[in-house]
Amino acid sequence: MAEWLRRYTAEVAAVARQMAPRKTGALRDSIVPRVTQQAGGLIGEVVAGVPYAIYVHNGTSAHEITAVNASVLSFPSGGMQVFTPRVDHPGTKANPFLLDALVAVTRRR
Repeated sequence: MAEWLRRYTAEVAAVARQMAPRKTGALRDSIVPRVTQQAGGLIGEVVAGVPYAIYVHNGTSAHEITAVNASVLSFPSGGMQVFTPRVDHPGTKANPFLLDALVAVTRRR
């Protein structure tokens, strides 16, 4: 049973790496399979280890971003550099690459 679970989580992790969005590759590279022994039996997990993975996977609602380590935020917009103490972020659409990978591998079997 342990070997089957190791193969299964490894396959899900490989598919999740293919499905994960790639900007720098850090998210993709952080995806790993894990099999651990617990009191109730074996637990198989596929984990994305970068702190922002949950926001990519689940998306975010609209929210305010306020300058914390400086007096203003700075970013390019429309060919100009913008300086402002706060912005209203519209949120981001979910990209459930881990769940999608699990569903894809499960359907193959």
